[in-house]
Amino acid sequence: MGHIRKRDLDSRVEVRSRMWRLPLVALAACATYRALPLEPPPPGPSALALRYEQTRFHLFTSARDDVQVEAIFASGATIVAAVSRPQDGVFVSTDAGAEWTFTPNDDRFRDVSFDGPIIVGLGARRIHCSNDGGRSWRAWGEIPVDAAAVAGGAVYAAAAGHVYVSQDCAQSWKTLTPQIPAGWRARSIAIDRQSIYISVRTPREVPPLTTLLDGTSEAAVAALAIADGRDPKGSGLDGVWVTHDGGTLWQQSPLAVDAWLAALHGQIWAVAADPMIEGAALVRRAPQLAAALDGQLHGARVDAGALRSSFAFPGRDKLLRAISAPVFRSTDEGATWARMNDAPVELRASMERQRAAHPTPERAPETRQRPERGGGRPGGGSPAGGRGRRGGRGSAPSALPGQQTPRDPRVVASEMFLILLDPLRLLARFNSGRRLTGFAGEGLLYAYVPTPQFWESLVDAMAAASDAEGEIALGPGRPGPSSALEGAFEVLSSSDGGAHWSDLPLPSFDRSLRERGILPYPVGIAAAPPQTFVLFAAIDRGGNAWRDARRWAQ
Repeated sequence: MGHIRKRDLDSRVEVRSRMWRLPLVALAACATYRALPLEPPPPGPSALALRYEQTRFHLFTSARDDVQVEAIFASGATIVAAVSRPQDGVFVSTDAGAEWTFTPNDDRFRDVSFDGPIIVGLGARRIHCSNDGGRSWRAWGEIPVDAAAVAGGAVYAAAAGHVYVSQDCAQSWKTLTPQIPAGWRARSIAIDRQSIYISVRTPREVPPLTTLLDGTSEAAVAALAIADGRDPKGSGLDGVWVTHDGGTLWQQSPLAVDAWLAALHGQIWAVAADPMIEGAALVRRAPQLAAALDGQLHGARVDAGALRSSFAFPGRDKLLRAISAPVFRSTDEGATWARMNDAPVELRASMERQRAAHPTPERAPETRQRPERGGGRPGGGSPAGGRGRRGGRGSAPSALPGQQTPRDPRVVASEMFLILLDPLRLLARFNSGRRLTGFAGEGLLYAYVPTPQFWESLVDAMAAASDAEGEIALGPGRPGPSSALEGAFEVLSSSDGGAHWSDLPLPSFDRSLRERGILPYPVGIAAAPPQTFVLFAAIDRGGNAWRDARRWAQ
């Protein structure tokens, strides 16, 4: 046998070492996760510490509690938590949080619906369905889904001019083709017994929403008439369509308005979703704010002191019931509709959830705009057309090479227009973009609202920024001195449909958060009696995101 030199032997050992390291690295990257039971919660609020067991290479196991919850949903005893850590996926519990199942999923859920054992998650790309408590999921949809619903053991989805129905949790689908002229898109779906209701909108040229301020377009005049209760009809083929035979024959109901739909207590409710109609309602509701915006669009400096009068704290009940658009109700399966001055809290909760999950918010033609400010002189290309901060007060930023200066300085993106006219949305911008109210529950309701002191601190921040800029400021802003931030929100419960609310004890947070400039505020709420779950978020002084979850045991 030949003599093996030491150098050759060392080389072979090194090669074998590298060969071992490769599979070890690959296997270390592939981990499996098993969710661990939660500890029984003490009464009152406590940390929601989701834990999991991580196994690598079938040999190494460790327990961790660094779950990052991005959204939480619940119905009855079933809880769904969309997480980004330990990896993108879904934690599911069907026993109010005692046991959990984890499933990896990189299509993060923006909404979740429940129907008995069926769980339907609406992701950014697909619909996901589970009927075994989240242990397995079926995904469907290669095209954008406009709206989805689940009821009576069936899953409904609207996409690309069709309505799809699955009776077996997204395993197979039946295609329904409503007799609606081509080009329509679904806004919302509601199911009530054997009837399917679908709200649609059709493509058409829409004038700028700013014409609502002086009624200079036919669409604006029609929308203002609807806001005033003089005309229940919209324009074009927008409206609510209904089938009572499972989808063979569809009829357009008398409500010719693009709307968010909800089936509540045997009745069908609709909230106008057309930005022109919602904008008209806001113009009528806050005339002083509308006048300030109109003056700003014509180059006038906004009076921040006068602006404050449109931001008086409305009170807890009005905040919880506030709907910024006309509301309609049908008690005869869509045959007739009545305009309503009041609506149940559940309708507000349903509308807010659908709005947050909607994939493609409509936009009017936009001028060039800075992302966080309303500034810029008319013709300068800002969203609100007022004075800009850059270049000094009253100076107009020059157009960039290759860009055209907008011809009409009064053109404002529809989303921006609605924010500028809605105190609730505008102050939410100053609250780091976090909605000021949230709802959860069925029968037993839960909610969170800002305290009057925190509302006023947001108003102060808005007024100060508006005074500095000479226009309605869009934020975000850091509200008030720290002493004004104690008790920024309330967590409430109601057992009578929202007629009366009781305060739940507030959670305690580590004092070190204040040193980092973190003010926890709710961004999500879910109810799985006897527990309530609230998700909190904040941005620290360095611009870093912070999130945490709490649960209330009763």
